[in-house]
Amino acid sequence: MARPAIAEYRIVKYDYHKVHYWYEDHQTGKRVDVVAPVMRFIYDLVQHIPPKHFRMVGRYGLYSRSKNKESQIIINLWRYMVHKQIEMTFPKAEKKKKTYRERMMETYHRDPIQCKHAMLLVVIWHADYGRIYYYDEERERAFDKKWGVKAYERKKKKSKKRNAG
Repeated sequence: MARPAIAEYRIVKYDYHKVHYWYEDHQTGKRVDVVAPVMRFIYDLVQHIPPKHFRMVGRYGLYSRSKNKESQIIINLWRYMVHKQIEMTFPKAEKKKKTYRERMMETYHRDPIQCKHAMLLVVIWHADYGRIYYYDEERERAFDKKWGVKAYERKKKKSKKRNAG
């Protein structure tokens, strides 16, 4: 819905025969008071009502449809470049999954494996998740990283062939 041609606060007085209203002259910038008959006021007001389905806002310049598409492409390119600069400035560090022991030490500042009675805990096993912690887990992870899982599987296959043959 469009704005009205004249705001209500600009109508000073109405007495069923005449309307007293004011407007600001664009050329001089001064206030102009008008006292007009009701029918003349309505005629001046109705002139500002557009025909049905009349498109009021035309888009020109930067706001035109073709320019808007071009500007969207430029803005998207700019955002992409800013994102890449941020990535280059602050590269993402590769996060290593923390073990159960590391998470507990970080949270509670206490080693869960170290018992008060100086016992050594070797395995923590859960019914749903299986082995949660194994004492040699760090060593196994280092071995897998150094040699890879495929090397372990090849070694296993060789040992099976020797045992079978």
